[in-house]
Amino acid sequence: MTFTFNQNSWNQVWGLSAIPPDDNRYTRVVCPVLLSTTAVAVMFSIPGAVVDPWRWGGYISREVQSGLIVGGSTNAKIGFSQRIYVNRLQILIFEFVADYSLVFDSAFSGDVNLSAWEYTGAITP
Repeated sequence: MTFTFNQNSWNQVWGLSAIPPDDNRYTRVVCPVLLSTTAVAVMFSIPGAVVDPWRWGGYISREVQSGLIVGGSTNAKIGFSQRIYVNRLQILIFEFVADYSLVFDSAFSGDVNLSAWEYTGAITP
């Protein structure tokens, strides 16, 4: 696949400025928009913090409504979770597309920023 990346080929779909504290090790937040694109860009940052460039902020994964009801759940995870690093714009490319939700399991809570953009540009085989 070939992508034509430029400023006009992205549409912001998610912006979050705070993650509420949770008693669990990770706090799960779900993008409120269903996506169906092959590529997304994500940025996780902590305002005012000086962070090691290899410090990860959590994991991002995709979930779909599978249509199956097993154990009371109809959500299924697609692929593997990917590490999201702090203060680093990352582009994630997916092999196949289905309507999915982005799910972010954050290692931080409080005053943080999380943004996601869907790729809307041309893709050629």
